[in-house]
Amino acid sequence: MKVVFCCRDNYPSKYIANKLYDNGFLQSLIVESQTIASGNKIKWLLRNKNILTLPVIFLDIIAFSVYSYTVNSRLNMFIKKEKHIKDFPAKAKRFYVSNINSDKSIQILSKEEPDVAVVYGTSILKEKVIKIPKLSILNIHSGVVPYYRNVHSDFWAYLNKDFNRIGVTIIHLDKGIDSGDIALQRIIKMGKKKSLTTVKKDNLILAGDLIVEALQKVEQKTLPRIQQKGKHFLFPTPGFLDIAKLFVRFIFSLSGK
Repeated sequence: MKVVFCCRDNYPSKYIANKLYDNGFLQSLIVESQTIASGNKIKWLLRNKNILTLPVIFLDIIAFSVYSYTVNSRLNMFIKKEKHIKDFPAKAKRFYVSNINSDKSIQILSKEEPDVAVVYGTSILKEKVIKIPKLSILNIHSGVVPYYRNVHSDFWAYLNKDFNRIGVTIIHLDKGIDSGDIALQRIIKMGKKKSLTTVKKDNLILAGDLIVEALQKVEQKTLPRIQQKGKHFLFPTPGFLDIAKLFVRFIFSLSGK
């Protein structure tokens, strides 16, 4: 079975890629530029904004950048030191693109002729990309849908103390934002004092295990498709006030209050 992994150029993606490769589920990678994607995100945030709101937006961007750097630095160290992963698998074909929906990306994906595409952390895929894989296109989502959609779902569940809804969902990808049918879903075991960094570590390990299980079920033609039901919640990128609330909670936890 031919599997192409579409991802960003970061350490969590390298962890998942190695997990796929070690289990015989990786033909090639299409790697979307992390730098260009971050720049596009900032441009989108600033687009058509009133000049009076710019200080708030810049404060949100700075706060989120500091939060991301702090959490991701620890997560990256875990991947490099404890999991001994520093790069994508050397023997897997690797293609770099500026955007996963670009003509170059579509040409590569079409030429690779995958049975399954696995997507993790890229830009939202357009329909012309979704249609290329022969059997399935699966999205690794670090959240429990339909309750937590969009990126940073683990952050929001943690902030809301919704500890029974922190986990990973493998989604049959469609044109929406984490709106496709559920293939597999599992939550992590939470302790009251587990930090958000530890949550992200546990979620990453679970994501690797769950996507391998999903691909095994694709081979066996037993992968479920469960329609999402009930209300869904689409959470935004955390801003200054959200991150400040998390920081205050952390300080109080250190003091034992």
